[in-house]
Amino acid sequence: EGNQRTERAIETAQQRSHNSGSQLHQLSCASFIQPSLINHSRPTLYRSPSQLFHPPTKQPRMHPSARAHARFTLRMRLAALLLLPLQACAFTTMSPTGSVAARASSQLQGLPFGIGDKGNSIDKGFNILEVATTVVPQGRIVGTAKGSLNFVWKRMMTELAPQDKSGLYQRPKVDFGGVIGSAEHPLERNRYQVYLGNPCPWCHRVQLVINVLGLDEDLVGVTNLIDDPIKASRGGWIFRSKEDSKLNVRDMREMYDKLTGGSYKGRCTAPALVDLKSQTIVANESPDILRMLPKLLELRATTSDDEKSHSNAQSSSQLTTLVPPELESYIDETNAWVYQLLSNGVYQCGFSTTQQAYDAAFRNV
Repeated sequence: EGNQRTERAIETAQQRSHNSGSQLHQLSCASFIQPSLINHSRPTLYRSPSQLFHPPTKQPRMHPSARAHARFTLRMRLAALLLLPLQACAFTTMSPTGSVAARASSQLQGLPFGIGDKGNSIDKGFNILEVATTVVPQGRIVGTAKGSLNFVWKRMMTELAPQDKSGLYQRPKVDFGGVIGSAEHPLERNRYQVYLGNPCPWCHRVQLVINVLGLDEDLVGVTNLIDDPIKASRGGWIFRSKEDSKLNVRDMREMYDKLTGGSYKGRCTAPALVDLKSQTIVANESPDILRMLPKLLELRATTSDDEKSHSNAQSSSQLTTLVPPELESYIDETNAWVYQLLSNGVYQCGFSTTQQAYDAAFRNV
């Protein structure tokens, strides 16, 4: 039905061309049916490769009726382009055996887009430039397309990685204000769960501290996330199953929404330390989580077994070895410049959208 409409439109255009006696009309109709019929001697219908990349400053004037027909031709091609997926879908749905699909393929080859020349596998695109440049200079079309793609890319990057005006990535920080050992989050076994993703270096340091301290599953559980931005509703972290999440959710976005009552509007990042009993997020910044984890070792000293209590008391007495009081200020100072210049610097390089921002981040690294 779509092809019949196209044929009727072509016949109408040809009739108009015949009535007006315009040779330009006839050539335009012929190019609509079969691009190879274009008269290459006509500068208004064809440009050499050198002219394509260096278009003349002044376009040859077209007859008003030819200009109107060129617009009509462009609209018809765009309409057929939009209907193409629906038409192909309808054909394949009607006959899964492939007979109707073959019929669809043969009809698609007849469409004036150069996407299926009979007996030819060469892809010539949609011929949009060929038609549009009879009305609008190619430089303006290409510039608009390039600018639009660049704008969309920058908007996507800014949403994924917030930036300042110079294009430099600025990591957002959200302080949930939770502290293990406080009244809201008391020391208790089987209460805390940490969510980590192997591709994330911020998660690596949390996993390293858990391993170094020898924290058992009853002190803090660990859920390993999967990085799959296609299946994730936002960001990239998903769970292997709802049961694996401990919260009956599918991904980190659902977890953040559930634990904050839908009030959280930031990025759903890992690592994240969660209080399963109070159903709240304790912290989602690795430095904060690292300072809290050693406190869980105090739970080992509460066992009734004297021998275990003695050995665990030794482990508890070694808590300060991770952050000795005499070195705490030096550790904080070192962490500050390592984070700003190196750890966060590599992210700023990768997420930069301007050369100036990239150069600044690169110098820091």
